[in-house]
Amino acid sequence: MCNFCLQIAFMEQYARQFVAASTVASPGFTWGKSGNITATTYLWNDTVPSDKTGRIVPLLNGQITNIVVANEVTNTFTIEVLKRLGAGSFSVLESVALTAERKKTKEVTGIPVALGDELAVRVSAGAAKNPVVAVIIRGNTK
Repeated sequence: MCNFCLQIAFMEQYARQFVAASTVASPGFTWGKSGNITATTYLWNDTVPSDKTGRIVPLLNGQITNIVVANEVTNTFTIEVLKRLGAGSFSVLESVALTAERKKTKEVTGIPVALGDELAVRVSAGAAKNPVVAVIIRGNTK
C-alpha cells in the first residue's frame, strides 16, 4: 500500500474515533416538586417552575433516550416532557403514564432536541406525590 494511502487510512480512523468520542449523554436533567401534585402542574427546576424557565439542551443533534419517573407512593398519573415554542407556548415531545406504580423508566427513540431548546415537564393527568423526573439526552459536543 502506498504511503499516501496509509496516511489517508490513518486520518479516516482518527476521524471516526474523534466523532465517537464527541457523542455523549447528558448527566440527566431533572425536574421535581414537593407535595401532592395534580394535573396541569409544572414540575420545577431547582426552585423555579419549568413553564417559567426550563432546562436548556447543551448538546448538538440531541436525542432523548430515556425518561425516568418516580414518586413517593403508588399512584396513577401521566407526565409530559415539553419543548417551549414561544412565550407560554409548548409542544409535547413525549409522555409517560404510570398506572398504580411508584416508578417507571421509559426508553424512547426518535425524539430530537436541538442545542438551546428549552424543556419543561408537567403532570398532565392524575396525581403524584413528590414526583421527580429525569431525562437523558444523547448528542454531540462539537
